[in-house]
Amino acid sequence: MLTINRESLDIEKETFQFNTRITQQQQSAEILKYVELIKKDDGIISLRESVKNAASAQLENGVLSAHDYITEVDAEDQARQNLILHQVQLLQAQYNYQNTTGHIKMQ
Repeated sequence: MLTINRESLDIEKETFQFNTRITQQQQSAEILKYVELIKKDDGIISLRESVKNAASAQLENGVLSAHDYITEVDAEDQARQNLILHQVQLLQAQYNYQNTTGHIKMQ
């Protein structure tokens, strides 16, 4: 009976370790996904800022309506909001990974 219980515990331990490794791999992939999204967000913000600046010049010269300019300002703002969202999601993914691994970093 003792041998069976030990074998059962060993199997449960192996299953737990296997599931933990899979979870860590998934969480690592999620962290990398948000890192890449943040890089793309930075590029998008840069482009949106350029478009907004061009729209501002067009507005000053009377080529663009105020409504169209506001649309460009809103688009840039939305890009910045997306960046902040992805930064928060990255932090959450990092904390989840630390929780899974047991390596909690106090900041």
